[in-house]
Order: sequence, then C-alpha cells, then structure tokens
Amino acid sequence: MPRGPSVGAGAPTMRGLRQCRDGVAVRTPRRRKKVHPMKREPTSKFIKIRCPKCKNEQIVFGKTATKILCHMCQEPLAESTGGKTRPVTRVLEVLE
Repeated sequence: MPRGPSVGAGAPTMRGLRQCRDGVAVRTPRRRKKVHPMKREPTSKFIKIRCPKCKNEQIVFGKTATKILCHMCQEPLAESTGGKTRPVTRVLEVLE
C-alpha cells in the first residue's frame, strides 16, 4: 500500500507553513535577522617613551610580552606585567 503524506504533527510542511490538528495550514511568524552589536574599539595603544640615559625616543606597544630595552644603550625602558606594559622611564605621549 503506497504511503502518502500523513496529516498531523509529523507531516512534511511547506516553508513558513505549519499544520494544525484540523489539517489547516497556518503561517508561522518569520524570524528576524540578528542585529550585531557595534564593534568595540581596541584597548591597546602605542606609547612613546624616552631613555633617561641617552635621550633616545622609542615607540613601544602598550601590552608587550617581553622586557623593552633601549636600542642605543640597552637600558631597560619598560617591563612586562602579563597585561599592560609598565614603563620604567618617562612617557612622552600615548599614540592612538
């Protein structure tokens, strides 16, 4: 005996339509698209610092993972804290 589409809860439905117990097709509400939140601005910045020994200016990242040394005299300029950089010397400006 050939099996056709059965009437009831398990019956195949057309897109956007659902069958009730009475066999009447009822339109289901459409889902709205998700609204994505605005992108956040990065919290990391670049820092311009000056070596106290040789007066060399250097730009470093605000969240470094290693110790920062001066390019000229190898004097330590900033330390890594696991998060933000802790400058040992004078900070001239914070660059965006």
